[in-house]
Amino acid sequence: MVSSESAMNNINSNETFMTPSTSLVRDIVLKIGSFKDRVFGIEQKDGIVRIKIHRDVLPNIAQMLATLKGVYLRTMMASDERDLEGVYKLYYVFGVDKEHTNIVLEASLPQEDPSISTIVDINRAVDWY
Repeated sequence: MVSSESAMNNINSNETFMTPSTSLVRDIVLKIGSFKDRVFGIEQKDGIVRIKIHRDVLPNIAQMLATLKGVYLRTMMASDERDLEGVYKLYYVFGVDKEHTNIVLEASLPQEDPSISTIVDINRAVDWY
């Protein structure tokens, strides 16, 4: 697993910060890593790639993922993590079944401004409530 600090150091120095075992997932991670100061950490373990992002890049990343064959939104969920980290969190889980991998985008929302741009125009599945 790549730590958040290690991932950021490598992203900022334009090095390969992780090497997933599959080519599509590796390409996705490299593209998301290009957002540099808006990606706070990338971890991979047991078929899950967790990517901590700034909330303002969610639409751009979701649009990029929507254009890729074999990648789809599995689910999205919200979590009240104010007692743990002082923020709300949103998790967007994208599946890459061919490569037996889930890509989880994690965005933190501060208590003072718990808002994020919608991706409903990119993927209608998030309009479920």
